[in-house]
Amino acid sequence: MAEERSSSEVEKKDHQMLDALDAEGNCIYSRTRGEVREKGFWHRYVHVWILNLPDSCALMQKRSACKKRFGGMWNCTSGFVMQGEPSLMAA
Repeated sequence: MAEERSSSEVEKKDHQMLDALDAEGNCIYSRTRGEVREKGFWHRYVHVWILNLPDSCALMQKRSACKKRFGGMWNCTSGFVMQGEPSLMAA
């Protein structure tokens, strides 16, 4: 059975601050995660792939079924880069 996220949990994540970027990847200002997604601003996001090349294996995780996007699907680890956070640290 899928867990349901509370409206306060969703609201809290929508208020996280992200850097909005120009076409060259420079931070032009900071906006809430909700506004960045709603208005389609460029922003940083990381994907982490853990590979075992000799055995041709990749470590994956199953997304929570309650996720709005691609809930219950398999994916690499990923997430938003928060305001002022270096991408490597976010990974």
